[in-house]
Amino acid sequence: RGRGENYYINSAELIEPFYSIRTDYERLECAMNCVKFIRRYVQENQMSVYVLKLLLNTIYLLSVSEKNTELIQSVFELKAVCLFGFKPNFNGCVECGERNVTGFSVKKGGLICKGCSCLDKGVISLSEGAVTAIRYIIQSDLKKLFSFEVSESVLAEIKYFNNIYIKDKLE
Repeated sequence: RGRGENYYINSAELIEPFYSIRTDYERLECAMNCVKFIRRYVQENQMSVYVLKLLLNTIYLLSVSEKNTELIQSVFELKAVCLFGFKPNFNGCVECGERNVTGFSVKKGGLICKGCSCLDKGVISLSEGAVTAIRYIIQSDLKKLFSFEVSESVLAEIKYFNNIYIKDKLE
């Protein structure tokens, strides 16, 4: 730290160049979207070691795997929101505790059963596969975060959920 609020770097060493990302436009675009997401929502001087680890793991995965980039970006965004402190409640119905849930209440911030959902107009319908995948993303540690696959329909549900949930919590 120098005079005032400025920081100075005396030296740096490249550990991983992520060269293969530069040769695949789709993977490069996904990596850039993840970086833009972080730049948009993480404040300067904010302690975010786990967010940095998530970003580095995501970019590394993009460079070494053939996994679907839409899934990678969706998982990254949802896990980042959880690390920011906005973890949705996926343990059961937020109203009555019922384990058989049919959707997610944006207003209540958690899963909701069929009986309780009639009182809430802002419920997002989720299939059992989407609930399982989102629960896994929320609860897994960073090393195992990307170790699953989903169908195209479940991926579409996750993307839709992310779009609504992230807007509600971060904007």
